[in-house]
Amino acid sequence: PRKKDGTIHLQQVKEMLKRVLYAGYISLPKWGIFMQPAKHEPLITYETYMRIQERLERKAKVPARKDLDEDFPLRGFVACNSCGHPLTSCWSRSANRRRYAYYLCQKKGCNMKGKSVRKEKIEAEFDDIMKSIKPTKDAYWLASDMFKVQWEQKRQSLVQDENKLHQERMLLEKKIEKLVERVVNTDSISLMTTYENSLRMMEQEKILLDEKILNGSKTLPDFDETFRTAMSFLSNPYTMWVSEDITLKRIALRLVFSEKITYAIKQGFRTPQMAEPIRISRGFSDIDTNKYDMVRLP
Repeated sequence: PRKKDGTIHLQQVKEMLKRVLYAGYISLPKWGIFMQPAKHEPLITYETYMRIQERLERKAKVPARKDLDEDFPLRGFVACNSCGHPLTSCWSRSANRRRYAYYLCQKKGCNMKGKSVRKEKIEAEFDDIMKSIKPTKDAYWLASDMFKVQWEQKRQSLVQDENKLHQERMLLEKKIEKLVERVVNTDSISLMTTYENSLRMMEQEKILLDEKILNGSKTLPDFDETFRTAMSFLSNPYTMWVSEDITLKRIALRLVFSEKITYAIKQGFRTPQMAEPIRISRGFSDIDTNKYDMVRLP
């Protein structure tokens, strides 16, 4: 819905996001209708709808500046070695009007506050780290076998989880039946209101359980098709990092490192903590292999 000048009011957007109709349910409390399954196909799951409501209730965040993200791909991922606070970034102009890019710490109280490092220097050093993250052929295939084992364990776990969900739903149905009996037998208006509110919450919980059961009943996709892109990335993460797409760069950072990497202005990068798939694919010196049931799959 747009105004005559073509703009869309924020309140209208919020009202649309709050409509449970898009999740496949009809709820009109003033008519005594609450969370009745609709006849149309839902556009989103009820679980997604609930996540949207949770986000709407949070405080608004200041949007990130897209230009800074593209100019400084390491912004937010590299932290100051002295205080642990993420480095910020900026453009500076010299006396001859030339522009220079810097990463720097702006944390109050840090002994490195205001000290900067040239963008070219820190990103060149980071390039060297990414280039070094390349597994040996044997480690790569061993990692692939380990992921296949975990994939099979995940499949078995889904079956167990689905059985638990069915049991939870049965218990919830019994609780709802008992609560309905209390609503029918009570003459107290306040108790009736309390019971009805509890029933609504239980009905919402039942809807979520039904969706989880439905999604859990679906079989896992083929391992090779699912992990083809991931294994390609593990074979050489640097290819994603040198992409022109800032989104792919950020994904590469999140996939390679388990936490922010620290940088000392004078010494350079400290030893980074790699994400477990990367550590597995590079070798097993720091991996607890006992937690993996190493049965080679065909």
